[in-house]
Amino acid sequence: MVFATGALANLERVLLEYVFERVSALDFKPVSVPDLVTKEITEACGVIQRSQKDIQYTLQNEENIVLSGTAEMGISALLRDRTFQEEQLPFRFVAMSRCYRPEVSNSASEAKLYRVHEFTKVEMYVVCTPEQSDGELDYLVDIQKGTFESLGLHCRQVDMPTEELGAPAARKVDIEAWMPGRQLFGEVSSASNCTDYQARRLGIRYVNKAGEKKFVHTCNGTAVASTRTLISILETFQTVSLERKSIDMLPDVIRNRLKTVRPPPLKFQPAKPLA
Repeated sequence: MVFATGALANLERVLLEYVFERVSALDFKPVSVPDLVTKEITEACGVIQRSQKDIQYTLQNEENIVLSGTAEMGISALLRDRTFQEEQLPFRFVAMSRCYRPEVSNSASEAKLYRVHEFTKVEMYVVCTPEQSDGELDYLVDIQKGTFESLGLHCRQVDMPTEELGAPAARKVDIEAWMPGRQLFGEVSSASNCTDYQARRLGIRYVNKAGEKKFVHTCNGTAVASTRTLISILETFQTVSLERKSIDMLPDVIRNRLKTVRPPPLKFQPAKPLA
């Protein structure tokens, strides 16, 4: 289990709020999604069980109900069997949610905050026409790069090879940020063009100008995931000077939102024995 208290809890909150507001201002419709979805939805989104290893958390007495691994699942459930008009597209959503994944650390560099079982993420999701999807994926990647640039992080873009793609993605782009403490670039976000894979399984369509019903294309991308981005921020802006333990070293967009006085650390007293 991972806990954040005091200054770190404030930093996480401000980071998520900043990115959510930044994306919302770019004509993305905010939506609140549930933490619980059906397996039918996750399978339609491309989460496919290929081995005995658990890939999602299932409720003990409800095998068809799972904890959502990303807001993409909840938005997909919202859009199931819906039909758009062509002039409405592209239609863009943004959601902040808890994400639950049975992750396993394979090395020391992936331990601790890098690979956790639950975290908070701001997700972008786009419904568009087939002609628009390539451009929408590029737009999501531009937003991601702009966000991390505004945070003062050193990043690189990785176009993933086909053997690294999941079932729904026709193209996937990862953004990796430099993590000085680990001396490596670590994935902090990704974006995918799922073409009509999800739309066909979820029944999401649009009516074109000729009056014909067609399947939409869907794209999705991580605007920010709290834990890994916090790693990069903390390691990039840390200082060895004991005289400069202040928020002055943080990115401007974060520092301007934080209180200038750090909250006092939590202090726990020994519990008294029960009478």
